[in-house]
Amino acid sequence: MTALDLILPPHSIDAEQSVLGGLLLDSSAFDRVGGLKSLHFYTEAHRMIFGVIQRMIGAGQQVDAITVAEALDDAGKSEHVGGLAYLGELAANTPSAANIGTYARIVMDRAIERQLLAANSDIEGIIRGSGETRDKLQRAQSAIMSITEQAQPKQPRLVGEALMSFVETLSERESGKARGIPTGFTALDDKLKIQPGDVIVIAGRPSSGKTALALQIAAHFADTGTPTGIFSMEMSEGQLVDRLVSSIGRVSMDSVLSGRVVGDDGDKITCAVARLQDMPLVIDDQPGLTVHELSAKARTMKRKYGIKALMVDYIGLMSSGQENRVQAIGEISRGIKCLAKELELPILLLAQLSRKCE
Repeated sequence: MTALDLILPPHSIDAEQSVLGGLLLDSSAFDRVGGLKSLHFYTEAHRMIFGVIQRMIGAGQQVDAITVAEALDDAGKSEHVGGLAYLGELAANTPSAANIGTYARIVMDRAIERQLLAANSDIEGIIRGSGETRDKLQRAQSAIMSITEQAQPKQPRLVGEALMSFVETLSERESGKARGIPTGFTALDDKLKIQPGDVIVIAGRPSSGKTALALQIAAHFADTGTPTGIFSMEMSEGQLVDRLVSSIGRVSMDSVLSGRVVGDDGDKITCAVARLQDMPLVIDDQPGLTVHELSAKARTMKRKYGIKALMVDYIGLMSSGQENRVQAIGEISRGIKCLAKELELPILLLAQLSRKCE
């Protein structure tokens, strides 16, 4: 490694040239470059060449050194990339497109390393800047998460491969067992058939019973063997436990809050506490979570407790960097849907409607 290599950002000119040369030799090899994009290339000339090749392949045009040189010339970019002479050199110096997938992976890896360096610089600026530590942490997490999402693209599959899981569950569906994750409400199960990756919005005006319904469903999830996480930005952990005991014990909140543990209500409360004790139900009552913070906590819950469902109460109390509330809700909604797909679990998302909706 030379001193210059230590100064320049991570890159591999050889790998970039081999990708481009491979495409000039065999445009069908484009299918093997994965999620490679123009922005992954280090040099501007290579970004231009790859962009033109990508557009030509997308348009079904023939790709080789001459046709690409003409396309670059038409776009007024030929002199910026070295023209036909450089394209011919790329093709001549690449033996074949056989290893193009490996070269593309190297190009993407170096691009990710450059993004990490840039994020590191941004995070240092965030740390040294003004603002609350919690807000700094959120912005730092956001910088890293955006890179992670790009570095782990989901690969497409043939429908035949996807059908394997369908065949495995077909007999269960026929027997009526695979109705989705049961909520405890038969009519609701028939309509929703809740599956991993679903986001179910429970919306209503204030004090209409949204939290009570969602808690009852979450408790049923856990009670029937589905570890469930609860994020409550409105109620404290203690308030949630009060409600859970009331719901599971089928006793009034007055009895729970008054502490009457004698007689019939006392027996019911004792039984409810015993049932809850063994439930795989995880509670987080931190207020004002951002979608990035919630996602990070949910991943930890998944890893530590093996959760298979989530409840979020409620979207209107989540924080966002957007000043426009409509844009903020859209950003949070997208983030939660992506989280449901990533963790492969359903999310009960509560939303509060204005009283004007009546």
